[in-house]
Amino acid sequence: MSVDISKLHNVLRDSTRARIIELLNEKRSLSYVELQELLEIGHTGKLNYHLKVLGDLIVKDEHTGRYSLGEKGTLAVALLSKFQTVTSVKNGKSRVARLTSVALTAAVVILIVALIIVIAPKPVTPTFQVSQVSLSPSTMNQNGSATLSFTIKNNDATNPHRVSVSFDNLWNLTVYLGNTSLTTIYGISNGDGSSKTQFYHIPQLQPSQSLTQDFRVTVTAGTPTTYSIPFSFTDENLTRFDNETVTLTVIN
Repeated sequence: MSVDISKLHNVLRDSTRARIIELLNEKRSLSYVELQELLEIGHTGKLNYHLKVLGDLIVKDEHTGRYSLGEKGTLAVALLSKFQTVTSVKNGKSRVARLTSVALTAAVVILIVALIIVIAPKPVTPTFQVSQVSLSPSTMNQNGSATLSFTIKNNDATNPHRVSVSFDNLWNLTVYLGNTSLTTIYGISNGDGSSKTQFYHIPQLQPSQSLTQDFRVTVTAGTPTTYSIPFSFTDENLTRFDNETVTLTVIN
């Protein structure tokens, strides 16, 4: 959301508009007629002009027709009270004295900074976080095995969640959980000893829980080469939220 500096300048320097802000701050909400009476403005065109210039500093309730301060208006009140040098009261009227150019500039700068802080989107923390991905050793012989490890955290401090990990397009490689291959548990086998997809449902993660999961990778068949092992994570809604890849070199 952009900030119109010229509009702020007009609001802060004009006594009628400053008085409207002041009244809405004191009364919380006022009707059009109440504003007319308190400001002693008989000409509706004049009041309509000032309300239009105030813009989104004020808001109008669509049901009751009453006016109140918007978020920017509330900040403007704080700035007016801080930098206003003199407020005089005469015949029941409150007059806001002119602000010096230095004070006005400072007020505008502070308001812009305050609006950036209030309006700026807050960073969204992902529900899950995958870290400490490793494969050890990354080089082995055809009869060896490597340990693939990762840590996953449920950042939701309130609700438990379920997560699945899927090892995709694993030709000539088998992933084990302990001594049981994932093809035996959930995998989709090609029928020739290799496997296209091997996946595993990680135990339910409790609120704010971190879990380190280890798998064992072995060579099913084939000649020595370097394998890329891609794997991905999905939540209970089958939404993929992370992709990882490790590399395994197999030698004689």
